[in-house]
Amino acid sequence: MGDCIPRKAKSLKEQCINYLEERIISGDFPSGHRLPSERALAGMLRVSRPVVHESVVELSNRGFITILPRRGCIVNDFRTTGSSELLSSLFRYASGSLRPDILSGMAEMRLLFETEMARLAALRRSNEGIVRLKAALRQEVKVAESVDWRGKVIAEADYAFHHAIALAGENIVYQMLMNSFRTLYLNVLSRFYGKRFDLRPILDKHRALLANIVEGKGEDAAWEMKGLLTMNKAV
Repeated sequence: MGDCIPRKAKSLKEQCINYLEERIISGDFPSGHRLPSERALAGMLRVSRPVVHESVVELSNRGFITILPRRGCIVNDFRTTGSSELLSSLFRYASGSLRPDILSGMAEMRLLFETEMARLAALRRSNEGIVRLKAALRQEVKVAESVDWRGKVIAEADYAFHHAIALAGENIVYQMLMNSFRTLYLNVLSRFYGKRFDLRPILDKHRALLANIVEGKGEDAAWEMKGLLTMNKAV
């Protein structure tokens, strides 16, 4: 038998960083907010002050906060200081709520990004891409018809369908963005599907979207995607 390398638990520093990131991303610590002192954070989190200090330095490097002498740590305005490091942290955000402005910004980004993705999928479709899309939709319908479809299971099936559209569009940057987006996407969708409601309108939209892609109707596919994402916001 081969050696088994045990998975390491998160270090105290990583746990501290994750806690502060979540408070900032959720809006508990809004832009301009001053974080509790290092001494106070050490007491709250039951870690040493050096651990807290290393954590806030890392948060500063990622663009979440600015460390000001004698003033403490101030939460940055992401609109002016957001960086690829901060965006990477956001993409890895697997649980917890999101600030309303980030949530609405994400919805608008999907509207711009995925409508074009659907159009390209219709124009560049291949037999392999269509087979993958049909399989993803069949799995989604199967999950939707199960006794308890709520939460992450249906979110995974929904993501798989949209990811199949990205693959069908044959744009490698779109595909990488979709892959990077997965954890955050599933977090938001799991909450969206956390309440039971009639899934048939969403599945009907997916069927219409697939039909337009199969028939090579780029503009119609983009229109269906726009309608789907707008409908999801209203549910």
